[in-house]
Amino acid sequence: MKHRIAQNTENSTENTEKAAQVTRGDLVLAKVASGELVKRRVWSVGDAVVYLCSERLYKDLLAGSSRLWPIGFPKRDVQIANAATEANR
Repeated sequence: MKHRIAQNTENSTENTEKAAQVTRGDLVLAKVASGELVKRRVWSVGDAVVYLCSERLYKDLLAGSSRLWPIGFPKRDVQIANAATEANR
């Protein structure tokens, strides 16, 4: 059990560090409350959260025409989307 907890802590720390490296427009995978991973665009990065939005909302925000706002996800629940993670989905 201790090994599993230590492994989860390492993975969480690793995800948080990677999430800190994302910038506006990057494509990421975010874990929602159900545990499912969803593909989103980064709008901005805070101290503990990454603000994400759908592709459509991202384009609207860039155009300045949206009344909706990006949603903040904890950094530990965000990972950079790449070919390897997409292949595993």
